[in-house]
Amino acid sequence: MIQLKHKQQKLQQHTTALQTQKQEILARHKLLEIQQNNLISQSKQIHNLNHRLKEITGFISQEGKKAFYATFEGVQKINKNMDEIFNIGHLFTNELKLINSTSHQIETVSKQAKHLAIQAAIVAGHSNSQLSGFSHITNEIGKLVNETSQAGRQMNLIANNLMMKISELNNLAETGKQTAQSLVENNQCSETTLDELEKLIQQPHLNGAVVNSPPVTPGSKGTYISQENLDRDKNIVNNYKEKLEEKNTDISEMQMQILNNKKNKEKLIQQIRSTLNQKKFDLDI
Repeated sequence: MIQLKHKQQKLQQHTTALQTQKQEILARHKLLEIQQNNLISQSKQIHNLNHRLKEITGFISQEGKKAFYATFEGVQKINKNMDEIFNIGHLFTNELKLINSTSHQIETVSKQAKHLAIQAAIVAGHSNSQLSGFSHITNEIGKLVNETSQAGRQMNLIANNLMMKISELNNLAETGKQTAQSLVENNQCSETTLDELEKLIQQPHLNGAVVNSPPVTPGSKGTYISQENLDRDKNIVNNYKEKLEEKNTDISEMQMQILNNKKNKEKLIQQIRSTLNQKKFDLDI
């Protein structure tokens, strides 16, 4: 009887220890579930952020490409206009060179006419009165020479001014062409950057990958729990639960056996007492 009570006490202690262990395992399992839910929530948030970032990047890429194409077309038009300006300036330069050459010819002719008019006036002054009409002609030639010289000087002045303006126009065209070329190079660099960003966004590890996050237990520093570790711990907890259920089953069976043994022993004691009482009754008789 004492041995049976001792076994019952040991069994009770073992049951209490198992219950305590079960509570600890359940608490840990609950904590792991909370951490797993937090990680899943964080993973969904990161997936949503990645999706949103991908949409924004796609929109920026589309708008950027539209702007680049429009800028590129504008730059091509600028270059075409600059080429036309260069061609027009070149034509103007040739025309002005011709005007300048003509002006020099007029000036030369006027000088020669002036020289001839002076010689004619000298000859007329030494001749008789029959050449009186020739003096009037020489005077008219002199006036014409003066007017021609003045016109030549004005043409030279206009030609020089136009050549200066054309030179300024060529300089502006060259500056515009360099600016357009620089803009094209900058746009190409920006387009390359956007293409790299788009490739980076389309990489597999950015599309909804589960990111390892630290557990939310108080006082934890730098500890990361991956999905694999969570699954492993969950399997351990499930194994503990199965073993605990098996032990609970064994404990229940042992308790039933103890109760049955106790009942049998009580029944046997009652039979012994009944037999002893019967024998005592017989002795008394």
